[in-house]
Amino acid sequence: MQVHVGDGDAEEVDLLSRQFRDELLELDVDAAATAQDGDAPTGAKGDPITIGVLVVTLANSSVLLGLCQFARAWIARDRRRHVTIKNGERSLEITDADPAQQRQLIDAFLRAQPTDADHSGDATTVG
Repeated sequence: MQVHVGDGDAEEVDLLSRQFRDELLELDVDAAATAQDGDAPTGAKGDPITIGVLVVTLANSSVLLGLCQFARAWIARDRRRHVTIKNGERSLEITDADPAQQRQLIDAFLRAQPTDADHSGDATTVG
């Protein structure tokens, strides 16, 4: 998944993605980590490709609904934010669009999600 901030610079995106990750860990996710390799030294510039990218592992696909709802609530706190969730070849962009429209897009994304029975024992990784 990737955190975006409308007119934010790399430092702001990095800060907000780390805050998003910290709040996300309070959900029922197995793991959430930045895509960057370790913490950069103070003052170092981040890789522009991986800034804002989080890799999230979910115990099962039902946790994905909570992740989507959390992302919508997080975005509502600052309309410049949006989040892209990717699962395999599928992706969902959550923005400050009309809440009813966002619910429809999230529902469609979740309906296309393979069921846990299709992947019994497999964790779902969202990147």
